[in-house]
Parts: sequence; C-alpha cells; structure tokens
Amino acid sequence: MLSTNAFFVEEISHHRMNLWPIFQVWTEYNERSLEDQMVGAVNFLPGMGGFLQSLIYGFAGLWIRPEFLEFHSPYPPPGTTQLRLRGFQYLQANMTIEISQSQVTLEIISIGEFPLVLKRNDTSQVEESLTPGGG
Repeated sequence: MLSTNAFFVEEISHHRMNLWPIFQVWTEYNERSLEDQMVGAVNFLPGMGGFLQSLIYGFAGLWIRPEFLEFHSPYPPPGTTQLRLRGFQYLQANMTIEISQSQVTLEIISIGEFPLVLKRNDTSQVEESLTPGGG
C-alpha cells in the first residue's frame, strides 16, 4: 500500500500525462496520436477537476468541514517550494492559503457574515479571531 504522500505524487504524475501540447489542454486519454485522440474527449474537464482536487485535498491536506477547515500533513508538490491557493472561499470568507515545507499561512482577504476562528492544535485549544489582512 502506498503512503499518502506517495499516492498523491503518483496521482499528480498521472494527471500530467493527459496534458496535450502545445496549449496544455486536458484530454481523456494520454495517447499521443490523432487517431487515439478521436476516441476520447479533448478539453476533458473532469481531468482538470481531478488535478485540482489532488492539489487541494492531497498536497494541501485540506479537509472541509461544515464548521471548520482542517489541514492534515500539508506539503508542497514535488519540485516546488510552496503551494498557494488564492481566492479560496469558505463560509463567505475569501482567503489565500500558502503552504511551505515548514508552515501554513492564511491571509484573510474578506469575511462574510460568519466569524472565522483559528484554533491551533498545538496550543492547548487557544482560539484566535481572524480578520482581513492578517493570518
């Protein structure tokens, strides 16, 4: 059985095989001949969705819950030093999530009607209110 990290590395490599040069269009199959491409769909939107899901839920380790977000072992994809999710929306809030090898940074752009509270799992249940411009 693959470890979680190895699984997502394999998954992202699999998705990259379905990019059709020159414009990096997603295809349903990774065959490179025109004849093979007539069988599958070009501009294969589910393929793009799977790629994004492997970044958000795999490498970012993000679990979306009704009342909170959780990060589980986040790390940047192979060959990168960080993963940045701009315009991430949760509970009417807009934020940027940046994941490096050693930390996760949240930048709150705007907040809706629901308050955002940060609870760190290493600080004995201490909670901090999040406001735009901080993180």
